[in-house]
Amino acid sequence: MRTVRSRAVLPLPLAALLLVTVAGGSARADDASLQRAGEAFQKGDWAAARDLARKADPSLGAKRWRLIGSSSCNLKDRNGALEAASNLTGDDVQFVRFACNRHGLELADEDIAVWRSPARLQVHEAQSAYEQARYAPLAEPLPQAEMEAARRDLCLLAGVAA
Repeated sequence: MRTVRSRAVLPLPLAALLLVTVAGGSARADDASLQRAGEAFQKGDWAAARDLARKADPSLGAKRWRLIGSSSCNLKDRNGALEAASNLTGDDVQFVRFACNRHGLELADEDIAVWRSPARLQVHEAQSAYEQARYAPLAEPLPQAEMEAARRDLCLLAGVAA
């Protein structure tokens, strides 16, 4: 006699929750904040899930960051997803990328590398100054203080004296 196994298809949020709670990390599975975060994620309350996961024990490592990342993707919070991806490696980064791609967010290797960099604040400020200068009407020049800050940040990133 042949055994027949049924293949149940889980909704994506539940499947993601199972991946988050089962895979990765070597820490305690009994952290209450992470358990509450998983429950909030399963209910679709991604903001609460992310906040609770942030409060969870940092030693939970990949489990914690995967939940933060997937919740951020559901909220279309690219910065939160980048922060999570920058704290993960290998398949865990791919998991966050997949979750973000499903919500129209792209996480490029370069962006993750910037988030891992200690100069990420300077990069962000320089990018913001560039966008403002590039796309503002000609009648609205970049204020001198912002121009100086951008020049200082670019010199720091280039490794030259300002």
